[in-house]
Amino acid sequence: AVAGVAGSRLSHRCRAMSVAIVFALLYGCALTAGSMYFKIPVALGIESREEYLLKRLDQYEAFKWVNMHVPRDGIVLTLDMRSYYIDRETFQNTSELYVLKEMDFDAKAAWFSKRGFRYLLMPEDVIQHTPVHQAMGLIEEFETWKDAPKHFRVFAQLEFQRAQGDGFERVTVYEVVSPEFGNE
Repeated sequence: AVAGVAGSRLSHRCRAMSVAIVFALLYGCALTAGSMYFKIPVALGIESREEYLLKRLDQYEAFKWVNMHVPRDGIVLTLDMRSYYIDRETFQNTSELYVLKEMDFDAKAAWFSKRGFRYLLMPEDVIQHTPVHQAMGLIEEFETWKDAPKHFRVFAQLEFQRAQGDGFERVTVYEVVSPEFGNE
């Protein structure tokens, strides 16, 4: 009799536990779907990858521009961690750039050319609003490049409507001038 009571309580608890598990799974699925609803049109082929990225990423227009206009023979240094949208070799480790602050412009150009960095993609908002750049003093460093066309030539100045929010996204693409690149 005691074993029967324990068994009947166990089956009731198993049903309650099953209901709780199913509820938790459905709730989790609903949260996931709710947080990813904007990706559904792309997944279903209703919206193209290009349309989706243009609506979601402020720098995507710049990445597209680089893919269409920058030669493939040099590495692009960018400060945006989403450089996987650039169809060529990129580098985005800003901690390595800290050493540049102590160098003169000839040494900086040599540092870039030694590593094969031929183009610099500089999105103004990313530079101005990233705490790491501010803390490392890189904002001031990047500003000095504007006044050094002998070493950092403006390849293009781009301005795009922001994908999210008001205003424009401004991006400057520099070409590193170096005898190794044959562009002096």
